[in-house]
Formats: sequence, structure tokens, C-alpha cells
Amino acid sequence: MAILDSNAHDPECLHILGVLRLRQQRLEEALRLLEQAVALDVGNSLFIGNLVSLLITLERYQEAQGFCDRILAADAAYSPVYHHLATLAFCQGDMERAEVLALEAIGKGSSGPQTRFLLAQIFHQQGKWQQAAEAYQHCLSDADNGLQIKLNLADVYARSGNLGAAFECYHVILADFPECADACYGLAVVHQKQGDFDQAIDYYRQAQRFKPDSADISNGIGSLYQSRGELQKALGFFYLALKKDTRHQAALFNQALSLRGLGHLVDAVSSLTTLLDINPLHIQALLCLGLCQQELGDVPAARGHYARVLASEPDNAFALHMSDALDGLSPERAPSQFVSTLFDGYADSYERHLLGTLEFQTPALIAQLLRDAAGHRLPFAEALDLGCGTGLMAQALGPMVAVIDGVDLSPRMLEQAARKVRYRQLNCLDIETCCTRQDLLYDCCLASDVLIYTGDLTKVFAGVNAVLKPGGLFVFSTESDRNGDQYRLCESGRYAHANAYIQRLSQMHGFSLEASSEVSLR
Repeated sequence: MAILDSNAHDPECLHILGVLRLRQQRLEEALRLLEQAVALDVGNSLFIGNLVSLLITLERYQEAQGFCDRILAADAAYSPVYHHLATLAFCQGDMERAEVLALEAIGKGSSGPQTRFLLAQIFHQQGKWQQAAEAYQHCLSDADNGLQIKLNLADVYARSGNLGAAFECYHVILADFPECADACYGLAVVHQKQGDFDQAIDYYRQAQRFKPDSADISNGIGSLYQSRGELQKALGFFYLALKKDTRHQAALFNQALSLRGLGHLVDAVSSLTTLLDINPLHIQALLCLGLCQQELGDVPAARGHYARVLASEPDNAFALHMSDALDGLSPERAPSQFVSTLFDGYADSYERHLLGTLEFQTPALIAQLLRDAAGHRLPFAEALDLGCGTGLMAQALGPMVAVIDGVDLSPRMLEQAARKVRYRQLNCLDIETCCTRQDLLYDCCLASDVLIYTGDLTKVFAGVNAVLKPGGLFVFSTESDRNGDQYRLCESGRYAHANAYIQRLSQMHGFSLEASSEVSLR
């Protein structure tokens, strides 16, 4: 402290000592010294800039903004202030403003490694994967942030679906830093995305060994078990994550999903309510809370949660569709985004939930109907699986069809289907568009548990008729509406169709009814 004792009123000395304390992570001391330096030299933009950086670190954003305004008033050409303003916007979640300010900082000559790294992080948060990857690559020569830059770059590759590049990047990191928990965690996530449970759990355990207090890692292990349908085991890890960090948003949300899956709806509502106290605009939590309240029979509460989503995101397809369902409206079909969002989030645990919990039997029943109707014509050469999901229908067909093409709206469901190596081709399209783009003709078209997301089936029947060979078969399932004569959107968000409506459409499009049965599908 000799430097301070002999220069107690020297702003330069106070500033130097403040920066030293900042590097030592003695933040309160650093704040006091930098405030004193600024008070003695009110126009020094460098002093104010370092004070602003510290205030941002301490999440004292309003004070930081005030000092930035002071710098701009004194020297509007001082380019580092735009870096501080961009950092402020980034920390407060305003990524569009952060990007504009970071680019302005670079345009005004503040193109140092900190600003370039900030811009890369902004692109990262916005999901601008190509720009983020290029920006991080541009930063790689910065020795100070080298490890974090590589970790962020690997995360961008993983999130953008470039799993090979992510895999390689994480292994490069581990070659230099063998005990890097974040790299092990990243590799666990990559293996999880690839469906490799054993490798994923191995890397999660390595990460946990290197960083035992990490809530992220405990949540990751829980999400792995959750994806396998082992919900009770998953819950244990979510509870562990929340013990380490009571405000961990991902763990709270995943905990709620597992509780809902186990039928513990009241507990799921409690977890979601806690999460929304932390983040009132957590859209997925609001949607899940709406579904839970519906299942508990509290329709007004569910409607209120969907309304909160629409107040923030007026075009949210999921909230719009479920609001229509609760309001008794019956649009012609569910929005494509509703279906893809629903099943993208369901892909990992879809089969275990349907086959294990719900004892789902629709594909087997459709396969039996096809066998009965086709008889001696089997095996068929080609079939089109509409809404193929993870490929359960293809499995049920067995040797009855030589070649199967599949179509589905959910990219993640298609990833699961591709692993079964049963399809000739898989396309991410809605079933109406698929039928208009097909150059091939099929012996049969199959639609297992998919027409429940379309109300007006006119285009579906016309499209299927156009892609079937003469004498081809269309085998499908619907939910039955015993009280109507057309179709109705149920509160579940699924459509029910009247038998009379199906018969009218069949006749209109040249189909004859070969067989029909009414069963409990779940």
C-alpha cells in the first residue's frame, strides 16, 4: 500500500492500484479505488472506462450507463465507449443493439481482441452460427482468451449441427488441457446428440470429476437419462443440479418435464412457477405450464399462460394453436411450426414414452390392416410413410414392403428415423406438400397417428390418390368424433374426425373402404 500512502490524492496511482485489485478479483476494493480516481479526474475517459467495465461485472448496469453517457458528453469520438455500451446491451439481453454498437466500435477504430470477441459472442447468442464461427476463428490468435474462444467455437459447431467439427475442436482442447471440464461436457453433449449413450455418460462423468460443483453437468446427466425415458433417475440429477444452483433455469425446466412425464402435475407446476419467478418470459416454461394446467382441468389458467406467451410472441404457433383449441375454434390444420416444435422437443424420448408408458399400438394395427387388405399382393415394392416420426411404422411393416420413403415435419424425429436404416429417403415436409412433389408412385401410403394434426383432409386424400399406383392402398388412423359430421379441434390440440366425413372424402377421391376398425390406440 506504499504507493497509495504516498500518493493518496494522485488519480493515476489510484487508477493503477484499482486495476491491480481488479485483476486480483478484489472487486469491492477495485471499485472504491476507481471511483476515487474518477472523482479526482472527472474527464479521464480511460479511468471511467475501467470503472464502467467493473460496474458491468458487478451488474450495476444503470450506473455503468450513466458513466458511458458522461464519456460521450465529453468526447463522442472516444471509440472504447462503444465497446462498453455494446457490452451493456449484451449483458441486458438486447442482442440487436449490442451488435450495432459492437460494429460501431470496430468502425470507429476499437477493433481490439476484446471487441472482436464480444461480437463473436453476440452472434453466438443470436444463433447466427456462420458469423459466430468466422468471428471466433478470427479471434483465435488472442492468447488471453484462447481456451474460451475454442470452447465457444466448438459450442457453435455443436449447436449448428456440425458435430464432426465440434468433436474435433473439443479433442484439440483436451490435447492441450486434459482436465478441461467444459471440453468433456461439450463432448458429452455431442455424443448425446449422436445417440451414443455410453460415450455421453462417460464424458459427463469425466466433466463431473474435474468440476464436481457444476450444476450444468448434473443437469446434463439428467437430460441424458430423460432422453432415454428414465425419468425417475433423471429427476435425481435435476435435484442435484438445483442443490448446487437453486436458480438454474434449465434444471428447473427439465425437472418440470420429468415430473409431468411421471404424472406429478402439481409438482411440475411448482417447478415451472419457480422458474417463471426467475425468468417471467421463459416461453417454453409458459407453454409447458399451460399444458399442465389443462391436464389438471384448469382451462382458464391454461388460457392465461398461452395469452402471456402471445403478448410476448404474437406469432407463436404453439400458443396460437392451443388457444384455438381451448376457444372451441377449428382451423383447417395445425400450424407446421406447432407440429415441428412439439415433436422436436419429444424426439429423444418419443419411442420409450409411447411404447413403454402409453403402450402405443397404432403402427402394429395399421400393419395388420395392410396385411389383411393386401393379402397375396404382398410384399409391396414401395411404400410412403406419411408423418414417419422416428420410424416405428417402418419397423412394424417388416418384410411386407421392400422400399420405404418417409416424410415428417420434425428434423429431430427424422434424425431418429435415419438411424434405423430402413428408409430409402427421408424428407422434412408436411404431408400435403410431400404428395405434390412426388415423382414416384407407391403401392401403399401409411399415416400412423399423423392425421390428428390436420382438420380438413381434402388435400391429403387428393395428394395420396395422386401418388398411389392403380389399386394402391391408403391405411391410416384418426381420432373419432362421434358427435359431429366433419372434424373438430379438441382441447388436446389434436383433431377428431367423424366417420361420415372420412367416408365422404374416400368416395370423393376414388377410394373404396376395404376395412375399418375402432380401437383404443393408447
